[in-house]
Amino acid sequence: MAKIHGQLGVGILGAGASARMGRPKLLLPWRDTTVIGHLISQWQELGAGQIAVVLRANDSALTAELDRLDFPNLTALKNLQPETGMFSSIICAANWNGWRQEISKLGDCAGRPAASAAGNLAAVAGIFHANHGSVWPAGGWWRTGHPVILPRRALWS
Repeated sequence: MAKIHGQLGVGILGAGASARMGRPKLLLPWRDTTVIGHLISQWQELGAGQIAVVLRANDSALTAELDRLDFPNLTALKNLQPETGMFSSIICAANWNGWRQEISKLGDCAGRPAASAAGNLAAVAGIFHANHGSVWPAGGWWRTGHPVILPRRALWS
């Protein structure tokens, strides 16, 4: 799998209400960990330079799971208005002033383990390398979904 060598910051969107699942999606078991554990591990394997998880301000269960996972280079960001929708979490990640200078693009991931399957991550790495300066959904323009890769200049001035 191609690596992205630390230039991609990833915002994992975890502030949703998980209404369809009936319980927090990121805390569901996945293989030998949880969905959030799997997603973080996959992004680290790909070579993401920084990973931030956007969560609800009072989400003690997800906070506890992030503490238990003890991933280095991980930050939890509080979305103070998650009821306004997923885009508020993307804005929360984009507006975070803790992204390191070498981060040239921000990818968002909506907490779907299937979206981080090895083939999809290989596609993300390929898109990252082939489309500097462009906004690209990992599935291509013909499909919707996550992750979406945004150049830093589109987010930060």
